Amino acid sequence: MNKTAKVIVTMLLIILFSVLSELFLRDTFGSLYVFVIAPLFWLVLAIFSKFFIFDNGRHIFEYKRFLIVLLITAGLFYVVVYFGLGVILSGFARSTYDTTLEGILYNMWVLGLAIVTMEMVRSSLVNANTTFSERSMRVIVTILFTFISFNYISMSKEFSDIYGIVKFLGLTFMPTIILNALLTSMVKKAGPLPGIIYQMILGLSLWLAPILPAHKWVVVALMSSLMPFFIFLIMDNRVKMKENKISKTVLQKADPKKWIIRFVVIGALMLFLLGLFLVSSTSYQGSCS
Repeated sequence: MNKTAKVIVTMLLIILFSVLSELFLRDTFGSLYVFVIAPLFWLVLAIFSKFFIFDNGRHIFEYKRFLIVLLITAGLFYVVVYFGLGVILSGFARSTYDTTLEGILYNMWVLGLAIVTMEMVRSSLVNANTTFSERSMRVIVTILFTFISFNYISMSKEFSDIYGIVKFLGLTFMPTIILNALLTSMVKKAGPLPGIIYQMILGLSLWLAPILPAHKWVVVALMSSLMPFFIFLIMDNRVKMKENKISKTVLQKADPKKWIIRFVVIGALMLFLLGLFLVSSTSYQGSCS
């Protein structure tokens, strides 16, 4: 079986497992699914991907060091802003996560292991030498990992009214697809480690804190969407600077249209999320009256 066939089989297994999980595995096996079945599935898939598709550990990624530093900085910045806004804006509430030692270890196994193994699989799929073009593979993997990120049963309940729909779009769908697009693009340049570090920093800040900011969902939506987007801009700029071997100033002067487009996209994204918040607020107030 060649690499392309192995990649296709791996992606089909991911889709099959996700569909079966939604249909009956999660409900039928309960805690056994969460604690054993799902972690072992991704662990086995990560091991298979390493030995039979692409070994991330043996490949030298050109931008690995730069992106590790960038993602550590971005992750810590996100945490500081997230909790800082809680101090000055939203206040705090008791964490819904179990912050006992047992609870922290549970989250590290269930959620932390999922982050590590899924990023290893993502990197193997994207970096494998297949008949797919690089761009096509990135698009396919981004869609695949976005698809498996949603809980479709709870999502169907949220779609019961306009408030639930706009909240899902702003709080779940947009941040998820933007983050997956970033992570998929990043593994091509630096492997799985930067993405693992970024997600673990954000995860640990939630799993360890006994209290969390009581933000309105639009604040979380903005931060979760804009931070990956800004990381992508910085990464893309650095790659182009190195590839063209010119200074940042020259790059900006040489191609101002791209920067204008990027700022327009950022502005449109912020306006979109703000619009979602205003629409949802209006809908929510209408339903309460």
